[in-house]
Amino acid sequence: MSSPSCLSCKPVNRIYEPLSTQKRETRILYLDPADSHEAKICCHLDIIDLDDPARVQYDALSYTWGDETSKRTITVNGVPFLATENLEIALRYLRRKDARRALWVDAISIDQCSTNEKNHQIRQMRSVYAGAAQVCVWLGEADEYTDAAMQHLLDNQNYLDDLELKPLLEWLMPASEGIRRLFDRPWWTRAWVIQEIIVATGESTVGCGLMWMPLRILENILFALSLDSMNTLEAPIIPVDGGLLFESHFLNREIGFDDGADYTFAKLLTGTSRRAAKDPRDKIYAILGIVEEDIRNTFLPDYNELVTSNIVYQKAMALALERSQRDQVDLLLHASLRHDEDFPSWCIDFSVESWAINTPDSVNAGFLEFSATGSLRYAPTELDLNSKSIKLTGLDLGTIDDAQYLPRLETLPNKAELLAANEEKAQRMVSEMQKEFLYDILEFTMHAEHALRVRLQPSEAFAQMAAGAVWETLYAGEHPDEIDHPRKLSEGRPRANDVFAMLEKYLVQTSELWSSIATEWKDQLPSIPPERKTEVSEALRVVCFDYNVRGCTLFTTNAGYIGRARDRLQEGDRLCILFGCRCSAIMRPYGESYKLVTFAWVHGVMNSECITDENLANQRRFLIT
Repeated sequence: MSSPSCLSCKPVNRIYEPLSTQKRETRILYLDPADSHEAKICCHLDIIDLDDPARVQYDALSYTWGDETSKRTITVNGVPFLATENLEIALRYLRRKDARRALWVDAISIDQCSTNEKNHQIRQMRSVYAGAAQVCVWLGEADEYTDAAMQHLLDNQNYLDDLELKPLLEWLMPASEGIRRLFDRPWWTRAWVIQEIIVATGESTVGCGLMWMPLRILENILFALSLDSMNTLEAPIIPVDGGLLFESHFLNREIGFDDGADYTFAKLLTGTSRRAAKDPRDKIYAILGIVEEDIRNTFLPDYNELVTSNIVYQKAMALALERSQRDQVDLLLHASLRHDEDFPSWCIDFSVESWAINTPDSVNAGFLEFSATGSLRYAPTELDLNSKSIKLTGLDLGTIDDAQYLPRLETLPNKAELLAANEEKAQRMVSEMQKEFLYDILEFTMHAEHALRVRLQPSEAFAQMAAGAVWETLYAGEHPDEIDHPRKLSEGRPRANDVFAMLEKYLVQTSELWSSIATEWKDQLPSIPPERKTEVSEALRVVCFDYNVRGCTLFTTNAGYIGRARDRLQEGDRLCILFGCRCSAIMRPYGESYKLVTFAWVHGVMNSECITDENLANQRRFLIT
């Protein structure tokens, strides 16, 4: 379904009889037959009760409206009616020669000029598509390639379930251009089609031009292509977003649909994030028909112009946080982090088709395995739409008292350059790049050691613990030579005795570099023999280390915590844990409330170390705008 813009408002009083809001009524479009494909489209509307077992059998159309500025005139109940070009073409191909056809078509069955009717009808879209004899997916007009592809698939559809992956993909190659064109149609990207297909009880069919076939044939191909992540063929059949293709099959078939039981609200928001909708509110409304029943009955679509997309997004976000499950993506990590007056920092901008994930290190694939709050969940959120605020429960871990941003370099020596260079040149290349960077690391190390003395008990092992804490922070919990489950890295495994020894191993050491640094840092930097050399392989590690840490902010707090975040922080920002969130949150005081700034990797926090009875006794509610 598309956005509820009005197609033809002038004659509506002569076309639409009012629908009862006390019953589940809707309108069926009867498409009159015609011998000629070019004959004018004529149809009429009739009201049915979806709960009437004797009601007429109908097919539901799933399509895209297309360009709403390009319209053609059809006749509805004897009155001229403006339909989009794509809809008018679809009706021509759906029309029969010898009998009228009963259809449900959103753009005509719903009075698009009545906001009240749209609200009522869209709330029962689930029942409309579930009650259809079949859902007809219209992809558009055909060409020679799509016709040949559909014929190839129809002639051989019985083989699709038996072929293994590689033979199947090779078997598809003769029709690859046509298949590519079929999957390139905008229908596959729309938000509304997920619901329309999932709730269908009969077999869905897909049409392109004059040819129709079961939709499951294309879904099986989608599934096969989603498994072909290793590119077993020399050229991919479908050079489009494989994730989006797999998403279609995954939602439609793999999860299974049982009255919404397997679809949590947060999971659907995540799974359909890249779907497109002309009305930004439809990014949420389009999935309400397949969420949990209690949500369907309380979160009702409302197209009143006063109900903006921002309001809809805030309601959706607050509800999803309250319903979040431990095995789901943490939606708060996708928050907008905006600090303007128009949009709250804690809410996702669902109109954006690709959400950023605000972790301290986007490269660190194991980061989301951490859980700063253990089994604790988001508490009731107390959403206030007037102030665009939300209340979340958590712990305040103190104020950031030092923050060092490490800017990225414009260029980095690449592997080929370093390998081609002799040892002396390689050292010089990396040394020049690293000198100022190393100053920043050493400065952070001293601040970190001072901060850690606030939190860690003094002991003979303090230097070793501090060095390990700094190194873990630099790598957000991972060691470049020990790619291991990140949880294991905080379980007290032995660390190098001194952080400078680790820097010595991973940073290129030329006499010029180290002597110049030692002049200023003679009290902190252990003496290193200037004749010490480093191989080119070590220089490559420097580039890896540099890439991983640059672009981050390293920080310390007055409560003895050290950490890293991807965004710029300020002294005075607060380090917090929000119950239910996997990561530590950085929030900035904003009057009586806070703005969410970013999320951070913090030593001594990421594996629920702070969730103690003593700390929980001091939990508080944060007002976040």
